[in-house]
Amino acid sequence: MLLDVDLPGPDRRFGRDPFLVYGFQHSEMKLLQGEAGINLGSSLLLSLVNWLVVGPVPEGYDVVIHPAGFAGWIGLLITSLNLLPVGQLDGGHVAYALLGEKQNKISKLVFMGLLVLGVIGWEGWLVWGLLLFLMDYAIHLQSIGGFLWIPSVRSSGG
Repeated sequence: MLLDVDLPGPDRRFGRDPFLVYGFQHSEMKLLQGEAGINLGSSLLLSLVNWLVVGPVPEGYDVVIHPAGFAGWIGLLITSLNLLPVGQLDGGHVAYALLGEKQNKISKLVFMGLLVLGVIGWEGWLVWGLLLFLMDYAIHLQSIGGFLWIPSVRSSGG
């Protein structure tokens, strides 16, 4: 059941983002003249959409992305984070549906990996790690015997 509910959302989101495609269609290719703007990085999916919509980018040029394309990129980022196999995220539900209790170990490894990345790389991973920790360990409602425990006040309709 978890797999049927949580997998289709991110699956439909990746690569079929109308904002991303529209944004690349209305982006400009400009000659690089110093460092300006925000560098969005180079993910495989973003590079593929860029290549399919804009075409090959000549040496010394870069694509200045339209604001709608930036909104699409934010959507890809959020969807990617949602696929992490942790807690209440879709990736956590899919991992639990496929692996059962082994998902807890994977969740802990992902959390530790984010901490390591935060220490040796970009500090922002520490913030994401903290948010995932709160979702997985502090806020996550644990199920008992396969059933979600609901306080008696809530289960009685009050």
